[in-house]
Amino acid sequence: MKTFILFISCLMVFDEVVESKDGYLLDENDCTFTCSSDEYCVNLCKIFEADSGFCNSFTEHCYCKGLPSDIKVSGEDDSTCEQEH
Repeated sequence: MKTFILFISCLMVFDEVVESKDGYLLDENDCTFTCSSDEYCVNLCKIFEADSGFCNSFTEHCYCKGLPSDIKVSGEDDSTCEQEH
């Protein structure tokens, strides 16, 4: 029984790792969201069902952690898109 519970627990952890991703959230124009506060990014990332998010103070773009696999993200902030949200 302990082995079965351990097996199920491992499957749940593996499922979470496989089906979530981190990155700079992209809008409908494939541009990253600019920001000036963590609060904005936390709320934005939660809308897209992320586990957490923050405003990268160096790039001033929202970075989300634990997003569903079907959400578009970029590994880097896209400095070619200079629009405020």
